[in-house]
Amino acid sequence: RGPIIGQGSTATVSIAISNSGEILAVKSADFSSSAFLQKEQSILSTLSSPHIVKYIGSGLTRENDGLVYNILMEYVSGGSLHDLIKKSGGKLPEPAIRLYTRQILKGLIYLHERGIVHCDLKSQNVLVEENGLISKIADMGCAKPVDKLEFSGTP
Repeated sequence: RGPIIGQGSTATVSIAISNSGEILAVKSADFSSSAFLQKEQSILSTLSSPHIVKYIGSGLTRENDGLVYNILMEYVSGGSLHDLIKKSGGKLPEPAIRLYTRQILKGLIYLHERGIVHCDLKSQNVLVEENGLISKIADMGCAKPVDKLEFSGTP
């Protein structure tokens, strides 16, 4: 694993280079506390959409005398939508807003058609290609199959 590009409360995202030279993102956690990451992997591994970050594989590595669980995903080079908005002075041009909204909605439709809800959709969890033309939903750590959700409220 290379440089860290993201840090959460329970996992770290780093850049890595595959044997074929492809740049990857690797989400890692100590194996002893990786149940959430394994759940994320079980959902992400079933998905294939141009609007969802692509799953490549998973596995264990031995690091510092301990086991680390890793999910390998495509690396989306432009960073998060949140970072893009900040770099743009807190606003984006209307055509970009329409483009990203359409792509995010296509990703959500894809998830919902498969009975999955993301549960943590925010600009930090939408990644944008460096050319600015493609956005992808990332971080399925809170995602759940609909049949496992509890609904409440007035019918």
